[in-house]
Amino acid sequence: FFHADAGIPYPLWSRGLGDVYKRQSYYRQTFRKIIKKGWPGKIDTVLDRQTDLILLSMYGFYEYCAKVGKRERKAIHKDFTNMINLHLQDRLFF
Repeated sequence: FFHADAGIPYPLWSRGLGDVYKRQSYYRQTFRKIIKKGWPGKIDTVLDRQTDLILLSMYGFYEYCAKVGKRERKAIHKDFTNMINLHLQDRLFF
């Protein structure tokens, strides 16, 4: 799902959080598709709830990373990636 070593820069941070919130429906659809594809077999209510909670987590993650240095962003990114992957592996989580 999220890969800390993908070599992808942090494009959303450079745009600011306002742009992230404006694109909420796009991100919701995108995350829902990724979750459904990566972790098949989830019922729609669980899938919708996980998608919403992932979005909320991402907003907090971006906001936190906007306030810390590059080294701390890299460290927290790995932890955040692992946390999200573990939560999504549980089909009934949330």
